[in-house]
Amino acid sequence: MLELHFTCHNNPRYIIEGMGKVEMEQGRFNITYLPGLRSKTFFYKGNFQTFDIHLSPAFLHKAAAVFPQVHNFLNAVDKQAAVAISKINYRTTPQMSLIISQLKNCPLAGALRDMYIEGKVIELLALVLGEVLSSPAVRKVVLKAKDIESIHEAKRILLANIDEPPSIVQLAERVGINEFKLKKGFKQVHGSTVYECLSAARMQKSIELISNTDLPLSEIAYMLGYHHPPGFTAAFRRHFGYPPSMIKKR
Repeated sequence: MLELHFTCHNNPRYIIEGMGKVEMEQGRFNITYLPGLRSKTFFYKGNFQTFDIHLSPAFLHKAAAVFPQVHNFLNAVDKQAAVAISKINYRTTPQMSLIISQLKNCPLAGALRDMYIEGKVIELLALVLGEVLSSPAVRKVVLKAKDIESIHEAKRILLANIDEPPSIVQLAERVGINEFKLKKGFKQVHGSTVYECLSAARMQKSIELISNTDLPLSEIAYMLGYHHPPGFTAAFRRHFGYPPSMIKKR
């Protein structure tokens, strides 16, 4: 099984034949190959969710011709060895999360759905390989345990107030951390900026409201904190790749 694996919620721990102990933190991804499925998975309490795409080696061969790391990975696959493309699990970026959301909420059917999914998988794989094959030196802010606790509290406040969110300055003041450390630390801890986190939460809530209520789109837009409905429609289209009216018509 050649798999692009994303851990979306909770932190599973695996014992895999040929790879030993493997832990995938929430919000991380890797590409792995397992010649067999002799493994054990340990689940922590609470909900658990992954998003997995199974690939054929041929799907990666074009990249192998250019990137030695992919070439070495496929060599191990050819030898039927259990292997991961990297020893570390990479953080899922907001762009990757967006494509995963688009794949899960594809509004098309039949042949059009197949074309849409294949295109999105290629786009997602390109982002994944770009992340794996590049190692930019990003300066990280030093976070103490109290800082991390404050950043988690900032996210809780943000998600509880998506209709009228506090500004960065107000949020920093409420959790007792300076603005710079909040912005840098938020991305470091959660893998997205404060704005990206807010936008993703609004979009998730919009899907629930559109699918489960008869509220007009304009009212949903106001409920989510958009002062102008066209701004909500534009944000929805950017996030999912299609307008909210496509769901409303179904």
